[in-house]
Amino acid sequence: MKMSISPEDLATYIERQLSLFFPDGGDVGLVRAALPKTLERLDYCFQRISAKYFRLDGQATFNHLHGDQYAMLLYILSNEVYRRHGGLPVCDKIFSLNKLLHGLDVFYAVELLAIFFFSHPVGTVLGRAKYGDFLLVYQNCTVGSNHNVDYPEIGKNVALYKGAAVLGCSRIGDNCKIAADTTVMDADIPSGSICFRSKDTYSCKPYQRPAHVWDPNYLTF
Repeated sequence: MKMSISPEDLATYIERQLSLFFPDGGDVGLVRAALPKTLERLDYCFQRISAKYFRLDGQATFNHLHGDQYAMLLYILSNEVYRRHGGLPVCDKIFSLNKLLHGLDVFYAVELLAIFFFSHPVGTVLGRAKYGDFLLVYQNCTVGSNHNVDYPEIGKNVALYKGAAVLGCSRIGDNCKIAADTTVMDADIPSGSICFRSKDTYSCKPYQRPAHVWDPNYLTF
């Protein structure tokens, strides 16, 4: 993967940010150890994204000053440290750094699959749902529980557009889009649908066109 700075400099950059925002003297050295695997996961994800700035001449490209890319890196990094060591304070710091910098709330214990894309994700909260690959999320989206603490299941190649919410015991099929400002609560959305708000409720209709951000060579389902 082509990078704006070396992995060594990136590790130092992240450590300095964590020490600046959380100057409690806690250990941030686990960041450096987890970064190689984090970058491997990031490269795998970016190779499947065709959006501008994510690939150059067929090669995945990472710029630490690109907000969407850095938000994705911080989520994967926090999750990678969590997978290795459990919920240590450094995981909370990386998670909180992502909220401070990008207004994005994706807890490190939330398991997004290998392929996802945060597009201008300020104000987005992704809870402990079951997620499929090729997840596309825009700003001010919410995935969360209902009063019974039931969480959604979200299939492959699902796009959540601005202000969309998927809550409770909802099942979103593969190849679905949840339109802007649409809330799905305790409902099943069939595969190959677009769901959109209509007055005080929502409705669905067939829609098969994949999101433009994905490399079609990888959309084999």
